[in-house]
Amino acid sequence: MYAKLSATLCGRGYIDSPFDYSLFIKKPTTSMVIVVLCVYDLLVTGDDASEIHSLKQFLDDTYKIKDLGALQYFFGLKFIYTPASLLISQRKYTVELCNHFNVSSLLQVASPLPFDIKLALDTSESLSDPSQYCGHIRRLKFLLHTRQDNTFPVKNLNQFNGTPCQTHFQAAFHVLQYLHSHPI
Repeated sequence: MYAKLSATLCGRGYIDSPFDYSLFIKKPTTSMVIVVLCVYDLLVTGDDASEIHSLKQFLDDTYKIKDLGALQYFFGLKFIYTPASLLISQRKYTVELCNHFNVSSLLQVASPLPFDIKLALDTSESLSDPSQYCGHIRRLKFLLHTRQDNTFPVKNLNQFNGTPCQTHFQAAFHVLQYLHSHPI
């Protein structure tokens, strides 16, 4: 299905991005239309309303698509429209992540990392299952789209994916406590 849709878009003048196989752009003159393919979802945006309408009509005639209207959720991101801007939130993902790790009963914390922690290799006993730590960090990295306040701790903890120890895991759990305290 992807190959067929990709060929369809390219046949209509869209150029596939060399950086992302699921991104297609059409920029005829002063306007631009962007199409993002994700499994069975399609995101169409841009500043050329007539091209967007024409593309949607063509896709509906060809593939029988369902237009869900203005973007609200995509890849766990919530899009909130205001008169002056577009806000992007991951609050739902943050709350679900904190619930998954059951941090609601823990104390609230004021900073993403404890003030007195010094992260280094082999600072305490190694974890029996390092993949659990790596999965934890991967989930936290997904939040960096909207939570720049966690950039330093998550990038710092990411360094230890190869040989995580108990101290690293506790620090990663502290980040979750911070997120629960400040879900935004």
